[in-house]
Amino acid sequence: MLITSEAMEGGPKLKAVRTIGQLFETIGGKHALCEVTGSSYTAVCNWLALYKRIPARKYLLVQNHLKRNGYIADPRLFDMD
Repeated sequence: MLITSEAMEGGPKLKAVRTIGQLFETIGGKHALCEVTGSSYTAVCNWLALYKRIPARKYLLVQNHLKRNGYIADPRLFDMD
C-alpha cells in the first residue's frame, strides 16, 4: 500500500517524494543523507548510483526526517519489495 498524505487522517498535507533522485534532493544531498542515516558517504553514493534504493533498515530514519520537513517518501524507494 502506498502511503499518501490523503491516507493520513487529520495529519498535515505531506508532499510526496516519488523518485530516488527527488529523495536525495529533498534530504539535501549525499552528505545530508549520511548524517540522517549514520551511513558512510560511499554507502550513500552506492544507494544512488548502483542500487537506486535505500536499505529497508534506514526506512524509519529517512521517513521521520522527511515528515518533519513536510514530505513523505514512496516506500518502494526502500529495498522492501
